[in-house]
Amino acid sequence: MNETQKALINKVNKLTQRLEFPIKDPSRSDGENAMAGAQLAALTKVLERVVPHPTFSPEERVERLARVVDGATPNPRFMEPEIVKLERLLARVDELMPVSGLSAEEKLERLGRMFAAAYPETVNKAG
Repeated sequence: MNETQKALINKVNKLTQRLEFPIKDPSRSDGENAMAGAQLAALTKVLERVVPHPTFSPEERVERLARVVDGATPNPRFMEPEIVKLERLLARVDELMPVSGLSAEEKLERLGRMFAAAYPETVNKAG
């Protein structure tokens, strides 16, 4: 591993130091955190099935469902144009991996490999 790779791994480790899956609320018990994670995963699966758009977050999916509820007011926080979401995502990827000559997909793949190397137990649980 060269010095650039080591520096990138250190940067990822600093940024994700306490951000393993799941991110726990320290003011709640482990049981509450685990239950919330399980419920969030279950609800996310339902939302992915009923509103199957690949670029929508769970909140954005709920906003699409809100359209069928009389009197529901859209929450603009979850109604961003795709270009805005893309620009924010690309900026963050470039911030994490400022390597020229790589596409965003390649950078994410590299970051994913670095994450898997740093947290193999997390990746194995998710995978």
